[in-house]
Amino acid sequence: MQLSDLSVRRPVFSAVIAILLCIVGVVGYLSLSVREYPDTDPPIVSVETIYTGAAASVVETRITQLIEDAVAGVQGIRTITSTSQDGTSDISIEFDPSRDIDTAANDVRDRVGSVVEDLPEEALAPEIRKVDADARPILYLSFSRPGWSEIQLSDYIDRNIADRFSAIDGVARVTIGGEARPSTRVWMNAERLAAFGLTPADVENALRTQNVELPAGRFESKDQNQTLRVERPFATPDEFAQLVVGRGANGYQVKLGDVARIEEGAENPYSSFRSNAGTAIGLGIVRQSGANTLEVADKAKALVEQLRPNMPQGMRVAVGSDESLFISRAIDNVYDTLLEAALLVILVIFLFLGSVRATIVPAITVPICLLATCAVMWLLGLSINLLTLLAFVLAIGLVVDDAIVVLENVYHRIEQGEDPLVASYLGTRQVGFAIISTTLVVCAVFVPVMFLAGQTGLLFRELAVAMIAAIAFSGFISLSLAPMLCSKLLNNAERGRLARWVDARFQRLEGRYSRWLDHVLRKPLLPLIGVGLFLALAGGMFTLLPNELAPAEDTGVVDSQISAPEGTGYDRMLAYMRKIEAALAPLREDGTLQNLVVRTPAGFGTSDDFNSGNVIAFLRPWEDRTITTAEVATIINKVIAEQPGVRGNAAPRSGLGRGRDPDHHGRGRRRARPRPRSRGRRLRPGRAGRGA
Repeated sequence: MQLSDLSVRRPVFSAVIAILLCIVGVVGYLSLSVREYPDTDPPIVSVETIYTGAAASVVETRITQLIEDAVAGVQGIRTITSTSQDGTSDISIEFDPSRDIDTAANDVRDRVGSVVEDLPEEALAPEIRKVDADARPILYLSFSRPGWSEIQLSDYIDRNIADRFSAIDGVARVTIGGEARPSTRVWMNAERLAAFGLTPADVENALRTQNVELPAGRFESKDQNQTLRVERPFATPDEFAQLVVGRGANGYQVKLGDVARIEEGAENPYSSFRSNAGTAIGLGIVRQSGANTLEVADKAKALVEQLRPNMPQGMRVAVGSDESLFISRAIDNVYDTLLEAALLVILVIFLFLGSVRATIVPAITVPICLLATCAVMWLLGLSINLLTLLAFVLAIGLVVDDAIVVLENVYHRIEQGEDPLVASYLGTRQVGFAIISTTLVVCAVFVPVMFLAGQTGLLFRELAVAMIAAIAFSGFISLSLAPMLCSKLLNNAERGRLARWVDARFQRLEGRYSRWLDHVLRKPLLPLIGVGLFLALAGGMFTLLPNELAPAEDTGVVDSQISAPEGTGYDRMLAYMRKIEAALAPLREDGTLQNLVVRTPAGFGTSDDFNSGNVIAFLRPWEDRTITTAEVATIINKVIAEQPGVRGNAAPRSGLGRGRDPDHHGRGRRRARPRPRSRGRRLRPGRAGRGA
C-alpha cells in the first residue's frame, strides 16, 4: 500500500494532511447554515394578481387562464396550481428540484410580461415571487400599546420598525399582520348625488384630477433659479370636503362634502389581528434561503432590545413564536448525543485494548473525519440539521472500524516481538485491501439513498452525503494517519491491572460462547426453527407499524385554520373568531399559552372573501409546562367543533410542511373550476417538452 508506506516513512506528511483536513473542516463548520431539516421543497414561483371587485369566474377567464397559458411552456415545470377567488388570482408553478429558482423566476417573469397588456386595465400588475419553505416566519413579534388604534400602531411600525428588521443580514422580507395603513374613506350619498345630477364616476374623476401635485415649470433670474409646482393635494377630511366635484344646474359648485361623508380610516378595514385578547400588530421575520436560522433570530432579538428604549412609552413587544428555540434545543440535544456516543466508543475501545496509547489512535480518527465531512458539506451547499447530525452520530461507530482494524493488527504484531515501525509498515499492508473493500462496501450502501425521488429523497440526501464522506475519510485516515500514530505511540508494555481484569472477564465470556456454539453446531435444527419463528413474528409486527414521513414533535406551536360558509361577511366572521378566542382564554390565563394570535381573515394578503381565519397558539417553553403541543391541539380542535357555523382543524406545526407562501394559509381550495362567489383550484400536470 503506497499511501500507508509513505505515511510510515514520512510521518510529517501524514500529520500535515490531517491538520489541513481539520483546518478546512473548522472553516466549513463555521460557515454551514443551521436548519431544522434539509431544504425539501422544490423550486416554486407564485404569480399573484389583484382584480378588486371581480367575481371568481371573471378572474378565472380574464386573468388566470391567460397567465397559465403563457407560462405553460417554461422549461422544467412539474405542476401548475391555480386558485381563482373573488378579487384575486393565485398561480403556483412548481419546478423540478434541479431547476435554478432564479432562472425559473426570470423565465416566468418574461412569460407573464408578454400577456400583461391582455389583462384588464383595472387589474394590478401581477406580482411574481419565489416561494419556498423559508416563506414561513422564523420569528414572530407582537407590538401593542394601550390607547393606540390599529392605524396608529400600523403607521408607527411601518415607518419606524419594519425597515430596521428588513435590513438585517439574512432576512428575506418582513410580513406585517393586521396592517392598517391610514387612508381617507369617502362614503357617498346616493340621494344627494342624484339631486345634483352627479354620478360616482364624476366624484372619482374629480379625485383623480384634482388631488395631485403637478410641476409648473421653472422660475429663472440672474440671481437664482427655482422650480415651481402646483400644490393641490388634500390631507385631512376637512380639506377633502372642499374639493369641487362638479356644478349644479344653477352653476352652484358642488363640493365633496355636499354629497359624501369623509372620514379617516384604514386602507383595508376588513382585517383584524389580535394578540392575547388585545389589538396588536404582528411582525414576521422571514429568512433568506440558506441563511442561518439561529443567527438571523439572534440578530432580530438583539435589534428588539436595541429599539426598546426609543419606543413610545407603554409600547410592548412580545416574542410570539421563535422557531430558533426549538431548532437550538433539538440540535443541542443531538450534540450531547454526539459527545456521549464518542465517549462510549472510546471507552469500549479502551476496555478491549487495555492501553491508553492504543486508544488514542482511533480516538483521534473521530474528530478528524467529522471535521473533514463538514468541509465537504460546505462545498456542496448543505446545512447542519437534525439529519446530518444523525449521520454524524451513526458515523462515529463506523469511522473507528477501519482504524481499529489497523490498530489491532499492528498491536498484535508488536506483541509477537516486532519493532513498532516495522509492525506498522507490514501490519497496515496486510489489512490495506480489506480496509479499502469494506470502506467501499459501506459507502455503496448509502449511494442509492442519494437517488431517491420526491420529498423523501430531498430529505435523506444530505444524510447520505454526510455518511459517505465520513466513511470515505475514515478509510483515508486509517491508511495514512493511523499507521503513523501506531509507529510512534505503540509499544510492547505490560498490561495494567484493569486491563488484565477486563481480559479475564472477556475470556470467561468467550469460553461460554464457545460451548454454546458447539452445542448449536451439533444440533442445528433447533436454532433454525427459532430464527424462522423470529423472522415470521418480526414480519407480522412490521405490517402493523404505522407509517409516517417524520415522527410528531413537540414544537410548541399549534396552527389552526378556521373556515365559514362561502359568502360569510366580515363582521360575522369576526364574531365567530371572537367566540373561539374567548373559549381559549382559560388556556392563556392558566399559563399554558404564552401568546394567542387570532387573525381575520386568514393570511396577510387582501381578498374580497372573509370566510377564513387563523388561530395560532404559542406554548410556553418546555421546562415551564407539563402539557404537550399535541394535547393543546386536541383541546383547540374540541373548542372549534363546539362552535356553530364554522369548521376547522388545529395541528402542531411541523418543519416538514410544504413551503407555501403564508399569505395563502387557510384559504379553502377545491379541485374544480371556480364558480361565481366561490373559490376554485385547478391542478395541471406538466406538459411534454417542459421537463415534466
